Amino acid sequence: MTPVDLTKWTAESYDRAQIGALKYKAQEAEWQVSADGKSVTQPMNGQPTFFYSDFKSLGAKISVKVDVETRADDDFIGFALNFQPGDTSNQNADFLLLNWDAEKQREGLKLSRVQGIPSFLDFIKLPEVAKGKTLGSKAWEHKTIYQFEFVCSKNKLQIWVDGSLEFDLDGEFEDGQFACFDCSQQGVIFSDIQADTKVRFIGGGSPTNISRNVEFSGGSEYGDGDLRFNLTNGTTNDQLSLTSAANPNAKGAISVDSSGSIFLGNGSGTRRIGSINSNENGSNGKALTINFSSPLTNGGFETGDLQGWTAFEQNYSSVYNLNGQSIAYHFTNSRGGTGTGSIIVSTPSGTPSYRVSIDSQTVSSGNYALRLVSSGAITGPSGHDSPSGNGSLHGPYVRSDPFQAFAGDRIAVDFSAQQGSDAYEVFGFLVETGSNTRTQLFAKRGDQVPFNPINGTVPADGEYEFEFVCGSYDKTGGLALGASLFVDNVRLVSATLITDAVIQAITDQVTYSNNSQNPQTHTRHLEITRKTADKVTDSTTVDILFGTA
Repeated sequence: MTPVDLTKWTAESYDRAQIGALKYKAQEAEWQVSADGKSVTQPMNGQPTFFYSDFKSLGAKISVKVDVETRADDDFIGFALNFQPGDTSNQNADFLLLNWDAEKQREGLKLSRVQGIPSFLDFIKLPEVAKGKTLGSKAWEHKTIYQFEFVCSKNKLQIWVDGSLEFDLDGEFEDGQFACFDCSQQGVIFSDIQADTKVRFIGGGSPTNISRNVEFSGGSEYGDGDLRFNLTNGTTNDQLSLTSAANPNAKGAISVDSSGSIFLGNGSGTRRIGSINSNENGSNGKALTINFSSPLTNGGFETGDLQGWTAFEQNYSSVYNLNGQSIAYHFTNSRGGTGTGSIIVSTPSGTPSYRVSIDSQTVSSGNYALRLVSSGAITGPSGHDSPSGNGSLHGPYVRSDPFQAFAGDRIAVDFSAQQGSDAYEVFGFLVETGSNTRTQLFAKRGDQVPFNPINGTVPADGEYEFEFVCGSYDKTGGLALGASLFVDNVRLVSATLITDAVIQAITDQVTYSNNSQNPQTHTRHLEITRKTADKVTDSTTVDILFGTA
């Protein structure tokens, strides 16, 4: 174990007036850290008070010495095991307290539960969880150094005093800060505190939370960014999983459904904030990537087919006629430059070809993208080479399966287009299913455009579909048309702000396990990388050690 630096710990005490401690002349607690940061003294006869760690206790092994240097008084000393900062003023506080009393008729080492904000006298009669095996009815003694050791996992709590196993409890234990505790006892010294906070996985045991000593800060925003957990030396038996909080609706709680959609609690319900990447889902040695966007069903077309989409290999004008609307154009390899033109929807000459397929050559990311191809000819108007004023042909088009979205959510899609027999003329819409109202995402005309992201905003809560239309414009004036539209990474970005606190909450819910009966026991190196909305990345590494039960 490694000595801790007590200068990084934090003091927190109950309000003396609020808990009724002033009428018992309780002094204000005062934690005094030694210059070398290796010990801390609480010299006052004061209210219940805590001095909590800069690391979490769940999964850690902790050793600490405690003694009372004076012969005055005989009240409480001890430790909190899953203390949350702010619990002394939190009506919903709920943590375990190891409290040792030396007062006659109360003496004994007990594990108790603290809920809400107890009164000063309530600390004499806290709900008892268990008594120490040999010290349950014995008082601590003045000027005597006691050595405590703690090991706590999600399912087991063990506490030793001077080598004697006083508590060996099975159950479900919550995480929190480790804290030194004092109540109405002056002259208490906590010293030689050491901790091993590395993540440990017990072979054949329950999944282990990986967030040991990992904290995020910086004030960044992560909408349309991601959070990636990658075992750089993992095996195919290694599993990374995102679990749900016990109360998904609680403010700040993280939950995940069977489809991989991720939700953030707001106190009364949940809002979708992202999804687990379908290719990096944490199974069988794969990385676990949380995308802070929600792809539509097959929004990246990685199934290699049109699952989640309906293709219409037909003329689009009978569905929605764009004649007379303005359209931005940009030509790079032919005359025309950049500007705004108008749309003239023309009559096909003969039978046009409308094709929708999955493409593996032109993609934004992953292995596949959607391709729509329009080709054929029009009857007119005939003209000369011009970026505007000639005719257009629209079709084929595709629609997504319906999905729910909320006002302010951001729509994001990557698209590319290429001329064929003539210029492309392509469109993307967000269609509200009830009213069939269209919100235009893009309308472009040109000769070629590489994949680039397009964003739009959901105007109101409701059910929506994406609609993408391929068409061609007769720039040359020769009446022969043809072009391709490529679509990839169709996604929905929540209007809910994704902050460092959300990143922390997700990390706290990620677990590691191994499904082998005879696993390789080398230390795993877990790299955690966060990517902000501005595509800035940084990484930290957590070591996962193997142990035995």
